[in-house]
Amino acid sequence: MKVKRPVAHRFLVLCRRSLLAQGMAYLLAAEPALEVAAADLEQENAEERFRQVKPEVVVLDLRDGEEMERLVGYFLSQSPLPKIVCLDSHTGATSILEGKTWVPASLSELLATLAGNGKERKGGRT
Repeated sequence: MKVKRPVAHRFLVLCRRSLLAQGMAYLLAAEPALEVAAADLEQENAEERFRQVKPEVVVLDLRDGEEMERLVGYFLSQSPLPKIVCLDSHTGATSILEGKTWVPASLSELLATLAGNGKERKGGRT
């Protein structure tokens, strides 16, 4: 009898801070339904890396400021549209971009939702 493996959500982690990028990749890789396709410290190559790995989810560091805003604009122009997750490496806060609004989420809530184990987010709550 074949055991079906859950479909993996492919992630691209973009962060200039090595420790944060490695830590996020480690947390995501611990979830069986999640796959870290790439963790990159060089955001200058983000568009090319995005085209290569075709992620369903992009994780960005809020502290990368203007570059993050530019990348969000680029990712929102792509099809299929990836989920965009933002981390604030200063405060530890996480948010998911829903439409044009950043909705706060705890890391455990975020992982459960993205892995398909959590309730669908409605109105910023799970």
